[in-house]
Amino acid sequence: MFTTSNIALSAALILTIVPAASAKDGSPPSFDIQKTCRAAERAISDIYGSVPVTAFDSCMSAEKGARDQLVKDWATFSKADVELCMRPRDFQPSYVEWFTCAEMQRDVRKIRKEQPASAPPAPNSRRQSSKSRLGSGTRQCPVVEIRADGSIVSVLAC
Repeated sequence: MFTTSNIALSAALILTIVPAASAKDGSPPSFDIQKTCRAAERAISDIYGSVPVTAFDSCMSAEKGARDQLVKDWATFSKADVELCMRPRDFQPSYVEWFTCAEMQRDVRKIRKEQPASAPPAPNSRRQSSKSRLGSGTRQCPVVEIRADGSIVSVLAC
C-alpha cells in the first residue's frame, strides 16, 4: 500500500522525468499553453486593471507559433542552449521565451565563430589609461578571448 510520502515521491519523480524525456526524444518539453496565457492575462489585469479582449487569443497565437518554430528548429539548438533556456520548473513556461532565448544563444555562438578572435595584448605592451581612452577614436579595450564554441574564456578590461 502506498503512503502519502511514497505518492509524493512518485509524483516528483514523474514530473522530473517527463520534461526530460520529451526533450530527449527530439522535441521541446510540453506544457499547457492555456494555463500560461491565463496567467499572463491575470498579470495584465493586476497591473492595468482591465484586459483587452484579444489578450488571451493573442497570447495563444504567439505561443502556438513559437512552439511550431521551436519544433521546426529544434535540431539547430545545442544541448547547452536547451538546458539554459528551457526550465519549466524555474520560470513560467513560455514557448515564445524559450525560442527567443535558444535562438539568441545559437546566433551569438554562430557570430562569434565567424568573427576572427581578438588577439590579447603583448605581455610588454603598455595599458592605456582610462583618460587616454575617453578622448581617443580607437578603443582597444576590453579584450575578450573567445573559445571556438563561442563561450568567453577571459576579459581584459584594461
